[in-house]
Amino acid sequence: MNDKPIVRLWYCKADKKSGKPIIVQDLEKGTTYNTNKIEYKNVTVRMSFNNAVSKAKASGATTILEIYQSKTTELLKEIDFNTVLCNWQCDDDGVPFDSELYYKVKELMESIEK
Repeated sequence: MNDKPIVRLWYCKADKKSGKPIIVQDLEKGTTYNTNKIEYKNVTVRMSFNNAVSKAKASGATTILEIYQSKTTELLKEIDFNTVLCNWQCDDDGVPFDSELYYKVKELMESIEK
């Protein structure tokens, strides 16, 4: 797993009236925004008491969620989908590639790219 979080999340009581009290700090993009809901897939989440840093501390948070990209996701992002398909067009016996599996692999690769 990557040693650096890709996202930090915390609740800001002062933003409760706005309807978007969850602050999302995207460390890869260098952006911060408020929301009322957030969902991630294929990630690792860490949380520990008194782990707040910089902006989170300034807004009164003491504890934040840190989102890490899972190792599986990191490895899958390195796979070139087109290369995989070229190599999988036929099995060892020359039987054409299973189209159902093709679409499952394609869907997986597209979900990772998001």
